[in-house]
Amino acid sequence: MNRKVLGSFFLLSIPAFVPYIGEAKAETVTEALAYTYVENPEIKSQWNQVLIAREKVNQKRAGYELNVLGKASYGYDDYHNVVRENETRKDDKHRPFEYGVVATQPIFSGFSTVNSVSAAERYADSVKYGFNSLVQDKLLEAVKAYSEVYAAGHILNMNIHNEKVLKKDLEKSQDRYRVGELTKTDKEQAAARYAKAVSNRIDAQANLDIAIANYEKIVCAKPIIEELFEPDVLSVKLPETLDDAIDIAKKNNPEILQAKSLEDWSKKNVSVAKAEYSPSLYAQAKYQNLKADVYGGRVIDRSVGVVLEVPFYKTSEVSSKVREAVKSKEQARINIISVQNIVVNKVIEAWKKYYSTKEEQKALEEQIRANEVALSGVRSEEQAGTRTVLDVLNAEQELLESKVSLINAKKNLWISSYSLLASMGKMNFKDLELDIGKYKKVNNVEEKPISETKAEPKEEVSSVEEINNQNEENEKKEEAVGSESLNSENKVEDIVNKND
Repeated sequence: MNRKVLGSFFLLSIPAFVPYIGEAKAETVTEALAYTYVENPEIKSQWNQVLIAREKVNQKRAGYELNVLGKASYGYDDYHNVVRENETRKDDKHRPFEYGVVATQPIFSGFSTVNSVSAAERYADSVKYGFNSLVQDKLLEAVKAYSEVYAAGHILNMNIHNEKVLKKDLEKSQDRYRVGELTKTDKEQAAARYAKAVSNRIDAQANLDIAIANYEKIVCAKPIIEELFEPDVLSVKLPETLDDAIDIAKKNNPEILQAKSLEDWSKKNVSVAKAEYSPSLYAQAKYQNLKADVYGGRVIDRSVGVVLEVPFYKTSEVSSKVREAVKSKEQARINIISVQNIVVNKVIEAWKKYYSTKEEQKALEEQIRANEVALSGVRSEEQAGTRTVLDVLNAEQELLESKVSLINAKKNLWISSYSLLASMGKMNFKDLELDIGKYKKVNNVEEKPISETKAEPKEEVSSVEEINNQNEENEKKEEAVGSESLNSENKVEDIVNKND
């Protein structure tokens, strides 16, 4: 890993303009990804969908199991019998009761249970692949958020440095204007560039704030700005050719695997629908104890047997279900082709973006080198009188723009490398070798990949006293930052309007 640290760059350069300093620990992109995997609410929610789908399989397997039903009843019967010939009347009262047990064991259900279980398993697989696809998306979003924070921090620092340089240039231009070496136009050009630098610094600070807010939303934690490490470019995990990348994607991309599982699920649903035409066979054992007449007689029934049910006629609803299942199967088959085309397009796009960005980065590094040499030469020529102040200001602006372009190119290179990995189906905690163990809670009964707890502190945490002392120092720095930030815009006008 490139151990370039963003925070040290901030602290050693111009800490007065950095309001987010205060943490003391470093954070890598892999740590951010591990924390995202454990704590992102969308990943947690989708994991529950996986568990729900697994329970559907258990529900379908219940069709194999013995079913035992108990029954009992008790009542009161007031019986009156009147014979009109001799006007006789007979009244009887009794309390009938009944209890019994029926046990039913399915033997054959026209393969309905077998296919229902198999269909539920295929559906559970599709939900699992959907979960893997969501994980890839969220981890890729975390990489983008991390890279945005890192790049925005560097760009802010560059603008802070540029503001300081242009402020010194403005002060020198005013001094030289007083002694008649420069015109008022030269002085105002320097003032305009300094005002623009202040505006750019404010805009860069806003962009950093936005990047931090997006990071907190996705990773579910605040970034440690002063110790962010530069992300890795995953060249060692990427294939050598585009064809290899496409082949890996067709085998591993969770979107393709999910589409194939849905096709298998739809095939099984056809068999489930057709099973309603098949006979069913089950064994039954029954015990019944009944007292129902007025004379106190009792009936005890014990029976064991096998029951065969054969459907001779079914309504049109069954045939409609079969046709529906067949059409769904055809739709799922066509969907696989569509998903494969989308995934292949993603692989090609990510591949081209990755390698074009690598070449862009090399060109920008050469541009920065040339701009640095040019700026040095323009300054020397300006002092010799062959160049103007505007030429110096333009050279400084070109150097700043090339540096900003380079950090953006690096950001795009990091993102494109992970995007290529995601398109191949390799953006998961196993292939990324994420250490989710320190963020993951293990239940006493079942180990769950999604935790309900926050990250545990690392071993290198400072003592409470050291943390308190550091917080006091950071508060003093933030107070200085606030006062300097509030006065910086006013200083522009004050410097420009100084008396000649």
